[in-house]
Amino acid sequence: MIYTEILSGLWVGDIQAMSTKQFLHDQSITYILNCCQGIPIPEVEGIQVSCLGLSDQLIHNMHFFKQHHQQLLNHIHGLLDDHNVLIGCYDGQTLSTYLVCLYLLRYGSIQPRDVKSIILSKNPQLSMDYDISLFQLDSLPYE
Repeated sequence: MIYTEILSGLWVGDIQAMSTKQFLHDQSITYILNCCQGIPIPEVEGIQVSCLGLSDQLIHNMHFFKQHHQQLLNHIHGLLDDHNVLIGCYDGQTLSTYLVCLYLLRYGSIQPRDVKSIILSKNPQLSMDYDISLFQLDSLPYE
C-alpha cells in the first residue's frame, strides 16, 4: 500500500489505500477523490467518494486536466476546509501526485521547478517521472 500525506489533511494513495477501511479510519479520511477508471471503491460510512474515471497513463489525461483543472483544484481546496482528502490513483504516485502538484502550484505559490522536490521530501519513494513542463497546462498543445 502506497500513501503519503503531502499537506495536513491532503493525502495521495493507491487503490489499496482507497480500499483499506482501517487506514482511512486511522487518518480520518472523509473524502476520496478516485482518479481511476473502472475501479470501484467500497462504501465506508462517513466517507464521500467522487470518481474522475481517468486512464492510468498521465499523458492520456492531459486534455481532461487542461480543460478541468481550475474547477478540480477549486473543488479540492474547498474540501480541505471540512475534510481530510485522499486523492487516489492506480499506483498512488502518478495521477494523484500530479494533481497535488497542480494544487501546490495554484494555492502554494510554489514555482514549477520546486514542486517535485517538495513532494519527494514527503516521500522519496514516490515516482514522479514526468517533466515539469506538464505543470504549465495553459501552454500545452492538448485540445
